[in-house]
Amino acid sequence: MTQVLRLEDQVIKAVARTIYEALARHDKRRHKKWENLLDNFSPLTEEEISDYEKSERFFECYTYELNKQLEDLPYVPRSKTIQSIIDIFKKDLGRNCYEGHRHFVDTLWIPPSNIDKKSEKENDENSVRVVKRPSYAYMLEESRSLLWSLQHGYLMNSTPVEKYSRSPSLRSFLALICKESSVKVDLTFVKGLNLDSGIHRHFSHLLHYFLPKMINLKELNLANQNYQTRLPQVTNDHMMLIGMHCRGLEVLDVSFHKTISKEGLIYLGDTKDPNVRSGCFNLKKLLIFDTCCFEKDVAKLVFQLPDLEFLGYKETGKVIKTLDKNMYSQRTKLTHVDNRGSKARRLDYSALRCKRVMITAMVNLCPDVTNLKLRVADDDVSGLARLEKVTSVELVFHTGTITTPGPATQIFLQARGAYLDSLAITCQNMTQLMLKSIAENCTNLKMLWFRSNHFAPSATQENLPLDHSYLTKLHTLYLRIGNNELYMVQNFPQDVLPFLIKNAPLQELILAIRSSVINDTYILDLLKKPNLAGLEKFLVVIPGMNSIMSTISLTDKTLNFILNNLRSLKKVGNLLSWSLPQEYRSEIDQKIREKKLEIEVVNKKMTMR
Repeated sequence: MTQVLRLEDQVIKAVARTIYEALARHDKRRHKKWENLLDNFSPLTEEEISDYEKSERFFECYTYELNKQLEDLPYVPRSKTIQSIIDIFKKDLGRNCYEGHRHFVDTLWIPPSNIDKKSEKENDENSVRVVKRPSYAYMLEESRSLLWSLQHGYLMNSTPVEKYSRSPSLRSFLALICKESSVKVDLTFVKGLNLDSGIHRHFSHLLHYFLPKMINLKELNLANQNYQTRLPQVTNDHMMLIGMHCRGLEVLDVSFHKTISKEGLIYLGDTKDPNVRSGCFNLKKLLIFDTCCFEKDVAKLVFQLPDLEFLGYKETGKVIKTLDKNMYSQRTKLTHVDNRGSKARRLDYSALRCKRVMITAMVNLCPDVTNLKLRVADDDVSGLARLEKVTSVELVFHTGTITTPGPATQIFLQARGAYLDSLAITCQNMTQLMLKSIAENCTNLKMLWFRSNHFAPSATQENLPLDHSYLTKLHTLYLRIGNNELYMVQNFPQDVLPFLIKNAPLQELILAIRSSVINDTYILDLLKKPNLAGLEKFLVVIPGMNSIMSTISLTDKTLNFILNNLRSLKKVGNLLSWSLPQEYRSEIDQKIREKKLEIEVVNKKMTMR
């Protein structure tokens, strides 16, 4: 069976390479044919314009035939072939990263539609934009100008570009992915394209061209955390096209684009304009993290999306409170509420605090919520017990000042802890009392993240019990004490880690603690426990920035034990902060190759939050 799968993969890769090279050859022929015409600045004749029009139509027919061949394949091989073509494209991006990406611009093409800016200004912001189709003569003149600019390095800080490339143009490539029959499109792979060659304008034109074609689209991913320097880039105009043409969408991710605001968001719903037919009313999952959309505008949209289950927006709690306040009494299907605050603007911590009014709104409108990410004070937490289906909770004890979980948090854990499988706490002080309360009450906990700035010892100096039956399902443990690499935890008890991991079948153990307790003897005693034999990820780092070498008292003794005994391990680090001999550091990669281990070794500057 394995050999059959390998043979299938080889066939798929061969087909993908054939299609990819066919696109590249076709682009090369097109450019060769029109090279003399574009280099010659004499007036265009009617015959030349007619030939150019035929050439563009032939290009569309050519890509149509390639797509037709792909469509003839069964769904799974077709999906794998397209993904393989994308992988080839990514490799080409990496290979050309030092030369720039100007050759991915199709210099023979100008989008066959453009926005009449004058007409746009004359109408109000919700009106339909007037779209005009420029003549082929205009397109050819624009192509000529663009090619000349690229060849002579006059676009931004570019250098002259070769006329032909072994890679297809971005237009040819996207024609295979963005078509009428497309159901799921993920364009995040173009993040390898930098913007120093003016390619962002070309990509924007391509989106304007392809989005109206994808009328059967169900899922679209255009998220980009580095939208200022990398593609894809999405604007309100693109959102308009999505809302008007991709109306069957069920999943949309346009996170991190600060160019998206109310003016684009309204097109995902009813714009109330009789001249505009828009709205993606089948949306089940909408991600708009860190965009410039305000909660009142998002609330108006959510009210129009009856099937919405997941809203990726870090002020969802405020959205729900707005809906409840305005007497929008219909219940939603939302299962996730994230109210930690967006990075797109300055945070108002007091407005983000999850007080009783917000909890009541969630009880009224989101009775099926299972995942919570909230900013709270301790007094607020006990009220969360009213949400009876919650299984995952992240509590940030920062509503203007950083505080510590206390009695109200313990009440919540006693009431709902048995139903939690994931718990994350960010606060001022980690205490033994809170750790014990978590272990006693969260009997089904699978993941625990506990971040604090300090460790506060118990007032009674009571030790944690080492003989217990808690946390038998815990597979991920993250502990962080401190917020920078110079902070030293002087009072970290030795019994905390043995208490937490005694019965836990851990797969991930991450410790961001700088303490004298963390040394070879202590860590080896932990790693020798049978329940840690299946550990896949083991990181011991400094909280905050890791940039100073040898700040943690772990040596090659610990690393040798890990490499020799933890057979399931896939990731270990951060060796930059460990106290390893210099000659040993240089031999780490060789040791791993000799042992034929597939382990990612983290040995670099990094930030641990």
